[in-house]
Amino acid sequence: MRSMSRVRMGASLVVMMCAAAGLGPLTSAQAMDGRCADVRGYAHRGGDIGAHSRNTLPKFRDAFAAGMDALETDVRPTKDLDLVIFHDRAVDGVTDGTGAVDDLSTAYIESLHTRDGGRIPSYQRFLRLLVNKPGKHAIVEVKPSVRWTSELFRTALVQPVLNRGLSDRVIFSSDVNRYLPTIDAIHPSVETAVKGASQRTAEQVLTLADSVTTNAGWPAEYVRQIQAADGQVFLSSGRIRGWRASLSKGADGIVSNNVTGLIAWCG
Repeated sequence: MRSMSRVRMGASLVVMMCAAAGLGPLTSAQAMDGRCADVRGYAHRGGDIGAHSRNTLPKFRDAFAAGMDALETDVRPTKDLDLVIFHDRAVDGVTDGTGAVDDLSTAYIESLHTRDGGRIPSYQRFLRLLVNKPGKHAIVEVKPSVRWTSELFRTALVQPVLNRGLSDRVIFSSDVNRYLPTIDAIHPSVETAVKGASQRTAEQVLTLADSVTTNAGWPAEYVRQIQAADGQVFLSSGRIRGWRASLSKGADGIVSNNVTGLIAWCG
């Protein structure tokens, strides 16, 4: 099993929020040494920072600027077997287009606008953003699609990460069990995380992935099993209750869409 080094959460937004709340300004050192000092914060699809649509490059930049160490995002293949950053199965309602992503051409998807007038980013553009943000990390959730093949996993998903030297900064997550062994076997440095550990047996978690992403209240045996194998546990929660649980159970990272609340609470 492989593990990634931890980094501390940024402090800039914590300072501003605490001052606005009348709590007095925090120094950078005080904010960095807050209760989440040993836990990496992941902005779920970019979180709630700024007005841009989630899973877009401007949203990701806002999250990094606010002090988040990492992002959680989603990837899907198009009809042309290009990869795009997109969560939903279809573009309906989220953009000015219609249709399932894996039935649409790359050119059509690139022509669409999100609700705020933004664009759906390609996976390649997302990786370029990460390259230009040294020290930042990402969990990339591989969404279900009939287009995925072993070759597509290798050439389009994993190899670009390896080519850019990002293997120690990207974890591939999925709740589709059959995807993970294929992704994990492509290169020794590839990191994988099964999503929803409470829905898997401990044996499956350890066999299929290096790490787990789960919600608050996961069974303690999963934490012990994964950590004993030098893997990682990432908790997904938008509430203080979940964040508190993640710290008490020794999670390595907190994934949240409530970024403003998380940073304030951690500080």
